[in-house]
Amino acid sequence: MNPFTTGGALLRVVSGINYFNSHSGPGIRKAREEGDYALARDIQVKGTSRFADYINQKLKITYEIYGQENIPQDGPVLIVPNHQGYADILLIYSIFKHMQTGFIAKKELSKIGIIQKAAENTGTIFLNRGDARGAIQVINEGTERLKRGDSLVIFPEGTRSKGGPARHFKAGSLKFAQKAKVPVLPVTIEGTYHTFEEYGSFRPAHYKCIIHPLVHIEEMDRREQASVHSLIEKTVFDGLKELTGKEVTFIEE
Repeated sequence: MNPFTTGGALLRVVSGINYFNSHSGPGIRKAREEGDYALARDIQVKGTSRFADYINQKLKITYEIYGQENIPQDGPVLIVPNHQGYADILLIYSIFKHMQTGFIAKKELSKIGIIQKAAENTGTIFLNRGDARGAIQVINEGTERLKRGDSLVIFPEGTRSKGGPARHFKAGSLKFAQKAKVPVLPVTIEGTYHTFEEYGSFRPAHYKCIIHPLVHIEEMDRREQASVHSLIEKTVFDGLKELTGKEVTFIEE
């Protein structure tokens, strides 16, 4: 179900996105055109933080964050969370208020006008799943973004669990960090599906999150890198078990 086809709090979400696009977008694009990526990141993070504060207030979202001392002072890093719902993005923007983040997102979202514009402004890259040639281009683009100092977020499950069984992390999801030689930041998310997916409409919710220590994949040899996605998956889902008190079940694909 698409949250942008529902009413109620939708207007507040759309208003927040439009405000970001109109107030932060021009400055971000101008800074990038001039090659001042540090300024672009600064403008972006101020805009996304303002957006997160606005939506949190309007939708009555509260947070319980553990491991904030593990958040690096700056990037670039590849942030790797589990994926429960659309509001995972809101949680990321609410936590990383001093560090710019762009997303690796499924191409279907680019068909939504305001999302396409916001994605351009935040440095989000769309991935067409099943397109092998396109995937290589996305990896190359993401690698260049990381090398220039931007941080990226990727959801290695590939799709939202919506509070149900999780999916195993895809091994190729860490290629960006491997090629760019940047560390990986594992993040455990719990509760974001309550905001939309649970009832098909926007609701107040309480989120829990664990920021785990950085994994310095750039310091590993090839053998270690080959299995690091399993290590990060275990870290993230052990955290989910800790937050929920329940065993994590997986969809076998």
